[in-house]
Amino acid sequence: MLVSKLVLLKVSQSVLLATEEQSQLHRELACSTPPERSKILRRAQRMAAHASASLPPNAILAARRREDILRIAGSGGSEPDLGCLSGATLLFPDMDSSAVSDLGELQKLGRLGVKTLITSSASNEDIFIRLKLRSFSRLRKLLNASYLSLHAVARFACSGSRLARFFSTKAHHVNGKRWETARLSDIKGSEHVELCDQFVLLEGITQAPPLPVMHADIERGGAGRYSVWNGRVVFSPLAAGRRPFSLIPKNRWTEPFLEFVCESCSPSEEGSAADPIKASLVEQLEKAARNWRGSRIPVHVLRPGDKLVALTHCLAPGGAERQWCYLALGLKRLGYDVSVVATHDVSGAGSHYLPLLDRNAIPFIPLQDAIHDPRVCLSKESADDDLIRRHVSFAGCDLDILTRLLLKLRPKAVFAQLDVPNILGAIAAHVADVPRIVLSFRNYNPGHFPYIYQDWMRPCYQALSSSPRVVLTGNSHAANHDYADWIGIPPSRVHTIANAIDPSGLVAPSDEERHLLRSSLGIDADAPVLIGIFRLSDEKRPFDFLEVCRRVKEAVPEIKVLIVGEGPRQAELEAAIRTLQLEACVRLLGRRTDIGSLLHISNALLLTSAREGMPNVVMEAQLAGLPVVASRIGGVPDCVTEGSTALLVEAGDVAGFSNACIRILSNPQMARSMGICGSDLMRAKFTIDKMCGQYIDLAGVKLTAAREERITPFSAEPAAPFPRLKPLNQELRA
Repeated sequence: MLVSKLVLLKVSQSVLLATEEQSQLHRELACSTPPERSKILRRAQRMAAHASASLPPNAILAARRREDILRIAGSGGSEPDLGCLSGATLLFPDMDSSAVSDLGELQKLGRLGVKTLITSSASNEDIFIRLKLRSFSRLRKLLNASYLSLHAVARFACSGSRLARFFSTKAHHVNGKRWETARLSDIKGSEHVELCDQFVLLEGITQAPPLPVMHADIERGGAGRYSVWNGRVVFSPLAAGRRPFSLIPKNRWTEPFLEFVCESCSPSEEGSAADPIKASLVEQLEKAARNWRGSRIPVHVLRPGDKLVALTHCLAPGGAERQWCYLALGLKRLGYDVSVVATHDVSGAGSHYLPLLDRNAIPFIPLQDAIHDPRVCLSKESADDDLIRRHVSFAGCDLDILTRLLLKLRPKAVFAQLDVPNILGAIAAHVADVPRIVLSFRNYNPGHFPYIYQDWMRPCYQALSSSPRVVLTGNSHAANHDYADWIGIPPSRVHTIANAIDPSGLVAPSDEERHLLRSSLGIDADAPVLIGIFRLSDEKRPFDFLEVCRRVKEAVPEIKVLIVGEGPRQAELEAAIRTLQLEACVRLLGRRTDIGSLLHISNALLLTSAREGMPNVVMEAQLAGLPVVASRIGGVPDCVTEGSTALLVEAGDVAGFSNACIRILSNPQMARSMGICGSDLMRAKFTIDKMCGQYIDLAGVKLTAAREERITPFSAEPAAPFPRLKPLNQELRA
């Protein structure tokens, strides 16, 4: 962020939108795009709620029409009127905390009188960060620093500097502009949680901005950024390490003397009350649910040739996305006319599985392109429904385009997965009068995942579960029970359908290809390889994984470890690898397209997750003939034979994981036997045809070898024609 390039839009007496020239938001402010269609401007409305300011839906449009746009640097040589900045709150809906964390620029805003900044967290755009600014004179800073130093929990200097000899604690240079202390015993807090909002870093008398940033940004960006993580301070010095550093806890005694005060607002604090648009959606769904309750379940027959839609958020390299591609492949194999629709951005990694659909000639329609897609020819008029008109763009998805697309395709059933596609797909499908809507849970309920959870999800699920059109499924007994308890419905309402595995997609490489792959990764021909394939995020327990690797290396010194995956904890994981001195043993490979080959050069798979649905990687590893060591959680016990194909350990039991890995790696005959049993299990019980047959059964028809047989899910009543349900817009008006 450069203050000299900021463009501000005054939307109320004390609230201004802030962006930089030529940014996407700047372009949107200059065009006629309605604010409710813009994800960025919708985020600005949510931010305004945290500023204790009311920002009506038309406020941005009205301000834009008045041309209340201010360039801080002025234009055409004129001096800008900056009086509106005194006491103002600036909203940065298109910049995260890393982008606005430059100390010099924040001090300029403080001198201009800005009172508060609100932006999103660098690691989670749904968590908002509120930064309060104060501007002090140099004398006041000196006095404040003298007082704050009395509360310091740690003092240190950069190693190699002239001051280093006066401090027992020293920070060491890591890479780029990044320095790091050893673990400090006086830093109290949870492991693997950012604590920069609880501890203030002073360099001399200058306070570093307490904004959460990724460690990679500290390494590249410098400018006083810092992080307090796992008892260590990771930071970038302002003055090349020539000043001493103090770490001070933020509390009621120190806060009045701070130049910057940071507060985070988690998704759970947002609530539907803070967002009238979301509250309106929930209210209308609950009203519709009152009409649904007590209705009989409609019997609907699906036949080959019928149109079906498989709805997901994108085609990123994840297990859930792969399963929905398998579902589409299987439905096409059964003779159905199936299309895959994505609700969110599919650029870059979001199109990872697109080649799989293309090879099988399955139409793929991303909503972002649907309006211009000649295959569907959507009308330019919005859907004729009050609910859709009031919630055109919701949770990053264009609900209006999704509804128009379903009205155009006229599918007999929609199969949706993951929370946002589930809820918005079900709403659009009701408006489009789709007879059957199958929703699938792929893990535990979103309350366990702060980067996913939104308060409107639970009441929406509660309302939708009352609809006779909706069928609920999931891939794990344990996770399904968790969802049912969270929603408040009987566990029997959520049907378990196991994931599938495609043997043709996991072809074993030749001996020469294995040798070349091992060589390219710097692995000797006879070195044992432990592989982990997971998202680098907290629920996967990546730091437990590394500690297990450290212990295994003590017993098996020649071990090599491969970690495949990306995620928000990558920088911290890289730091932990250095701290544990595992650089020669562990390799982070990022996103890969040769998962099958990597499995075939490995000796065992390790999964230390705290929560899982039915993990694809466990199934793929068994298919490839690998023994598995995994947490006994979620759907893992459902897709292995404990003791025969996998060794299961309680989540968090690092010693148990280590002993299980050592046991397998030290006993090649046992590992070989487990691999054979695992491969046989996958080929026998987890086929795509079996999974698709179960989904079709729940959508209203049971396929047998000789005929199609109608069934009525959740009802012992004989199958009978069911009166056509009124579209949702009629139910809402009733």
